Amino acid sequence: MGRGLSELQKTILMVGANEEKAERSRESLRKSLEGMDQSHPLFALFSRPSSPYRVNSSTVYDICYPPPAPITPANRVAMSKAFKRLVQRGLIEERNGRICWFLTPAGVAKGQELMANSSAELSRC
Repeated sequence: MGRGLSELQKTILMVGANEEKAERSRESLRKSLEGMDQSHPLFALFSRPSSPYRVNSSTVYDICYPPPAPITPANRVAMSKAFKRLVQRGLIEERNGRICWFLTPAGVAKGQELMANSSAELSRC
């Protein structure tokens, strides 16, 4: 853990810290809640405040292994380890049993720093 972040970990953080993507996520949530009955149990779950900085592995796969590149077992292992190490570093948190991850405030700051220092919008893994 003493070494720096891998290119894959940097990409995960930049994907999660992308402000435009975060705003689309917030807008999508607002639209989902518009027609929902407020007494419905899911309304309480979806309306509680949470970090908009969500990142999922499929988005990262699309950047790192663009189609038609096959998703190999080795790619899956690399992705799993990258997410696990970011959780250990306190940069992302796991929710719903590895279904989705959210950047912590430290992860958002690091992702935004990486984006500011990066010549490309998102690095290729």
